[in-house]
Amino acid sequence: MSELGDLVEYTSNVPSGYITKALDLTRTLALTTTVTPQFTLPLATISSIITVAQNNQDSAFSALKTISNTANVTSLFNAAVNAQATLNYYSLLQEQATQTSLATETSFISKVAQASAVMNKVVYETPFYGGNPPNISSNGALVAIFLIFCILHLILGIFYRQTWFLVCWVIGLFLEVIGYIGRVLSSRDIMGLGPYIMQSTCITIAPTLMMAGIYYIVGQVTVIYGQQYSLLKATRYSKIFIFCDVVSFLTQSAGGGLAATASNGEMGRHLLLAGLAFQTVSMVFFQFLWFYLIINIVKAWRSDRVPPFNPEYLHIRERGVLPYFIVSVSIAVMLIFVRSIYRLAELAEGWDSKLTIDERYFMVLEALMIVLATFCMTVLHPGLAYGRNANLVVKNQTATIHEDAPYIYPTNKDYDYYGRKFL
Repeated sequence: MSELGDLVEYTSNVPSGYITKALDLTRTLALTTTVTPQFTLPLATISSIITVAQNNQDSAFSALKTISNTANVTSLFNAAVNAQATLNYYSLLQEQATQTSLATETSFISKVAQASAVMNKVVYETPFYGGNPPNISSNGALVAIFLIFCILHLILGIFYRQTWFLVCWVIGLFLEVIGYIGRVLSSRDIMGLGPYIMQSTCITIAPTLMMAGIYYIVGQVTVIYGQQYSLLKATRYSKIFIFCDVVSFLTQSAGGGLAATASNGEMGRHLLLAGLAFQTVSMVFFQFLWFYLIINIVKAWRSDRVPPFNPEYLHIRERGVLPYFIVSVSIAVMLIFVRSIYRLAELAEGWDSKLTIDERYFMVLEALMIVLATFCMTVLHPGLAYGRNANLVVKNQTATIHEDAPYIYPTNKDYDYYGRKFL
């Protein structure tokens, strides 16, 4: 332990929380479980493990003498600490395996158990995935899936000239790619700070950008069908919800960075929680307004043989894709909402909760939800619904009279068909 103790003195770039792990190696932990009196691990296997751990620690010590980058120093420091914990445990196990005296063997069993408790504390009780490395195959597949979606959205956005949606979704999907690359890297180095920051920040904030693209759609649909069906003026949707997204994005970005550091981990978690909570509340409000608009449109369509929809965009409605597109948007929003609820519950329970450390929950409630939402918004892209030459501009509509429809648009643009003033 002397070499590890010396290491603590000159690793100024290592967060204090990680140095605490090294100090834990010198302390005796109280036993809380019954110790098995016999160990069946072959002596050759024990010796092999000791050799590997010693080599890993030697490599970490050598590299630490030349590296000053905080993320790399932290990763190497943890490698040295974990190797020392392994050496403590298996060295005792090696000695115990060669003892013939029952009294001496019993004494070693107690020491082995204490070393094992320390090793488990150091290696597994960590905010980095709870000691469970991400699955490289599933996360690698997600890198490929999101990369394909990102390329498709880039092509579709350029072809259909959907600039805002293109920017939001291409950046959002690119962040997903970066995030899952971080998880792939973490599968090889669970204590690597850089990959952990990549995945925790990028995967958390990516859906915020995706929702920013969707928020603009409600204004477009309002213009296509008529402002009289909406609770808000068309231009206010993007102003209100994109502002909410910016606040949520900045809060989550700051929280994601802090959450990956030992000294500010809890502060980062609370910031992430606040950002996600704000995003979730804004999504609830958005869904209310979205479904209010859609229900009014459906009512008008069912009640009138010639629905009093905005004649300026009849060519978009006649394409026949718009109803399916609206359903697709509704499904995508609900999927992202489910994902947000999961992340809220995960962060609320803390870094050591089952939702956090069990990757199966993550794969279903995070990865699958975003993949399905992206699939919906790719197969039924806004450009496919509107057409390439839609010339669709979100603006507050003025009153007009359309000869072919038995409906007179309101003469006062501040009031809807039912005489209610727009918010």
